[in-house]
Amino acid sequence: MFTEIPFLKNFLSSATSKRLDDVVDRLHFVVTVTVLVLFAMFIGTKQHFGSPIQCMLPAHMDRGSWTAYGQYLCFVENTYRITFNRSLPSINERTSLKHTSGIEVNYYQVNLCYYFIFIVVVVISCYYYCYI
Repeated sequence: MFTEIPFLKNFLSSATSKRLDDVVDRLHFVVTVTVLVLFAMFIGTKQHFGSPIQCMLPAHMDRGSWTAYGQYLCFVENTYRITFNRSLPSINERTSLKHTSGIEVNYYQVNLCYYFIFIVVVVISCYYYCYI
C-alpha cells in the first residue's frame, strides 16, 4: 500500500543494503563458521559422552573397577606435586595440601573445560552476526 506512493517507492528501493564483501570474504565466513562448529561439536561430544582426559593411574590400582573413578577424579580435582620419597597423601593430608602454596597444580580446571564450548559458540555467533 505505501509502496505505491512514488516518493516512498524511490526511497525504499534506494535503501536496500549494498554488499561490501567479495567471494573471499564469503568463503572465509563459511569455512570459519563450519570449522568452529565442527570443533565445538567434537570437543563437546568428547567431554560429555567420551573420556575428556586420560590420566596416568598408579600401577597398584585395579584396572577394572577403579579406572573410571580414577579418570573422573583426575578430571574434576587438581593434582599435587609430591616428591618420590613421599607416599600418597590421605584424605586429611590432601585437605592440608590444598592450603599449602606451591604443591597444588591446577593446570586443568573443570570449569574452564565446560565454559570453552560456550566461548566457541559466542565466537561462532560473532562471525555469523558479522555476515548478517
